[in-house]
Amino acid sequence: MVPIITHPERNARLQQRLADIARWIELGCCVQVTAGSCTGVFGREAKRCVHELMKGGLVHFVASDAHNTAGRSPSLREAYAALTAEWGEERIEPLFLDNPSAVLTGEGFDIQIPALPLKRRKWYTFWA
Repeated sequence: MVPIITHPERNARLQQRLADIARWIELGCCVQVTAGSCTGVFGREAKRCVHELMKGGLVHFVASDAHNTAGRSPSLREAYAALTAEWGEERIEPLFLDNPSAVLTGEGFDIQIPALPLKRRKWYTFWA
């Protein structure tokens, strides 16, 4: 089993802890971001975080987070177009097609080591 961390870009704490996400990937986890975050549906911070995750090579899947066909439909088209425009189809297609397909069929796929420099957190903290 491979843990999949879902929509970390929508978590205020994780938005500030990309090095932790990179470390989890090094330990064998995968990361899935929400399509709406890629287009700004969940706000500027979520969209910014998706950009940083993409820049660091920390995204393995893009999913709809669909709840129904009206409010949050299962459409991925806008996110695919937005990400492809910024990162190119060769980099984006696996996140929408190849990687999810590999999970469903049990084939597995290559998990790249994160490009982010891992910053070690200090073991001490000073409070004012």
